[in-house]
Amino acid sequence: MTTRERLAEAAPGLRPIAERVLALDSRIDVVALDADGRAHSILEVAADEDPLCAIARSLACARWLDLHLSDWLQIAPDLDADPEAGVRAALLVEPQQLGGEASLALAALGPETLTVLEARPECGAAAAPASGLAAPGRATREAPASQAAPPSSLAAAPRRSGVAAPGRPRFRTGLRAEDLRPAAPAAPAASPPSGPGPRRPSQPA
Repeated sequence: MTTRERLAEAAPGLRPIAERVLALDSRIDVVALDADGRAHSILEVAADEDPLCAIARSLACARWLDLHLSDWLQIAPDLDADPEAGVRAALLVEPQQLGGEASLALAALGPETLTVLEARPECGAAAAPASGLAAPGRATREAPASQAAPPSSLAAAPRRSGVAAPGRPRFRTGLRAEDLRPAAPAAPAASPPSGPGPRRPSQPA
């Protein structure tokens, strides 16, 4: 479905007079007139476009058209446009594309400044949430493994008890100078004499 067809479905009271008009930096998708001759600068929001950026572009394009509408009427006076009525910005957008900060911005501007024209979603196109917003009912993305748990080298070490491990000396405190002196070597044990032992006295007969 073309932009003009979607616009005719969303706002049948608007009469398109120009398409793909190059403004200062962006293109106005459709310039249309209502029954009172007021001009509307209409931008179609792409599925992957940030709605806040689209709102800013729409306001800038409407201001550009307002500054140049009188020049258009010099070239084509039969357009029946009323330059004194001003130009209204409009967004042709699917409802699910707006939400969060975009909805707050639209409420702050009001419909007299920026009109939202709800377009029917394209057949077979998946409904994409507004930029920066999670889709309803969808869980947030899990954190990567590097953030989910600290590395093993940074993990908290188990608390050590005061009992020394088997086979390891126990740590001592309150030592004195005498305790640090090396112990004297033990005297070697006396070895028995190698010669024959003393004779026992003989018994009388």
